[in-house]
Amino acid sequence: MPFTITGVDADQAALDKREDLDVALKKDIQTVDFPSNRFDLIYCSYVLEHINGAEDLLGRFKSWLKPNGLLILRFPDKYTVFGFITRKTPYWVHVAYKRYLLKMQMAGLDGHGPYPTVYDEVVSREGMKRFCLNENLQVVGEWGVDNSLPRRGRFMGLRKAVITATHALSMGKLDSSYSNLTFIIHKPG
Repeated sequence: MPFTITGVDADQAALDKREDLDVALKKDIQTVDFPSNRFDLIYCSYVLEHINGAEDLLGRFKSWLKPNGLLILRFPDKYTVFGFITRKTPYWVHVAYKRYLLKMQMAGLDGHGPYPTVYDEVVSREGMKRFCLNENLQVVGEWGVDNSLPRRGRFMGLRKAVITATHALSMGKLDSSYSNLTFIIHKPG
């Protein structure tokens, strides 16, 4: 069965890196318009945390999905240690971390993360579950994965110390067992 892969990004350099797209639209995901019931599957990876009005965007995703369509979302949870640190540190710190500690010279330039974060309430495990419940969407899969920071290298000890201390200072309110979430959401037919 033939299919078409459509990609949307406001950053042309990011689109240019994608060789798997049949249609590449340089548009803002918050203003692009598609007809209702257009897509069988929508995949959105590490975008929601950058959107002011993420819940509105999720509502648009729902309308664009065909009945029995799937929405696959990947995002860092706002209420984890990683999410907290990301929300509380200025953007320039994120760029400096990637450029100077991780040696990613292009960090922060067009087509290269990091990107400024917003973290609306829905960008969390409980926020997403609440959204799905309110919108009559079914969560058919959910995973928490800790892949936000390097696991090896010279900063491993520092990473562990920062995570442990932040978790302890939050009195356990910030989860340190994972940082990123994957949700598979079904739109009933």
